[in-house]
Amino acid sequence: MVKFPPERELDMGIGCASRIMKTLHLPRPMVDFALRQFVRCEMIQAIKEERQQDAKNNVPFSPPEEERIAVHCVWATEFYGPADRKRLGQSLRRLDRQETGNLPADQGLHDWLSKLDRYQSGVAYRSLGLMKPRGVVFPHGVRNYVVDMPEHVAFAEGTIAYVSPALIAIVVCFVLDDQYSSSFDEALRRGRRTLGTLQGLGWETHGPADQKRTAIDEMRKGMIERATSWFRKHIPGIFSSVLEDRLVPTCEFMTVKNAYPFVRDSASTGTPPLYLDLSDDSNRAFAIPRHQQDELRSHSV
Repeated sequence: MVKFPPERELDMGIGCASRIMKTLHLPRPMVDFALRQFVRCEMIQAIKEERQQDAKNNVPFSPPEEERIAVHCVWATEFYGPADRKRLGQSLRRLDRQETGNLPADQGLHDWLSKLDRYQSGVAYRSLGLMKPRGVVFPHGVRNYVVDMPEHVAFAEGTIAYVSPALIAIVVCFVLDDQYSSSFDEALRRGRRTLGTLQGLGWETHGPADQKRTAIDEMRKGMIERATSWFRKHIPGIFSSVLEDRLVPTCEFMTVKNAYPFVRDSASTGTPPLYLDLSDDSNRAFAIPRHQQDELRSHSV
């Protein structure tokens, strides 16, 4: 929300600037500059006062010591219509040439898709296997491909869904490295100081909560953009090739140790909050088996 100096002070500042402009015949840009400096001084004073509450305002969005928030993987989905079939065929041929699992050549992705066009009457699925950057070793006999991965992705696995000759979907699960996996937790634990930006004759303050939300949003957007760029480079489809600013649909898998992800009113239930904003796109939470003696709960967006 944009804030303004007290009305009386702002009126005094504008009135004083107008009188100076008329008396000294100063150009309007100089007067505007003087007004902005006046507002800037007011903003700095307001921020100093708000920063006295920063330590308190950081607490609700900072996980306790025993909590652990981890982002494990991101699923990204691309779709292919009739206009994309020729390019999809070329992409699958290229992927077949990068296959290192030593499987029979007649089991290639392109051949499988061509046979479905001729004989299939319903929905069909096929695993794309594992996709890895060069140097990562998987067990012999497992279908896998040497493909460069987006930043912070250790490897990926995918599935191709043949819905009809007019609609094909490819879902890729990007498994994240340890650095990105812990990035949400680290961003929320980091203490923030209130900042401000000038907005005309007012200003906008960004407290610890706003900064932490922004940090999480930027990390999420960055990963979605990298997933879209990966599809655009290797298997372009409707979302990754029609418009440069269009992003592929994604689903993020995140676990927490103690918090209950979908409790909106933690005060009334006595449960720890998630520390992350919920949205209408969030899926339901469910318990998963114990992992390394820690009980984890899931959260997907």
